[in-house]
Amino acid sequence: TDFLLTHQSGDSVKYQAISVKAEGETNNLRSMEKIDIERVCWQLLGVQFKLYTGSQLTRVESENISWASSPFRENASCFSDTQIDLALHELSVGQHFVSDICNRFIALDIVSHELALTLLRFLIVEKYMEVDLTSRIAETGVVIIKNIHSNSEMILYGNR
Repeated sequence: TDFLLTHQSGDSVKYQAISVKAEGETNNLRSMEKIDIERVCWQLLGVQFKLYTGSQLTRVESENISWASSPFRENASCFSDTQIDLALHELSVGQHFVSDICNRFIALDIVSHELALTLLRFLIVEKYMEVDLTSRIAETGVVIIKNIHSNSEMILYGNR
């Protein structure tokens, strides 16, 4: 198992086990038997199991998730509810340059120049906004915002 995700909502905690395999690895009967054993073990523990196989699309999505989450792997940056709310209200659904969003955060004095990109990444990682992960954000410098959520889990803009 490559990942064990913990989903916490109020007092409720749910787990999800994820196994990631290369495209060619799932063609082998022995590999598939091992994956099935893994699935059954998690099922017996009452944990949802998912299998992802590598493809060009999942590689791009993985790169975007890695880019967004990298500042928070060692140091958990914390932004106030006020900073988050101000930032969310400055965003809109559609295609935007990352630099334009960061410059807007700086101009409105939501965060310092050093933290502007970190705030944008935080909003993506913490799912305050839903972005298109199929286009390379870091390489293109463009983010496509699909939905924007408030602190109370409501959608401010976009479709669900």
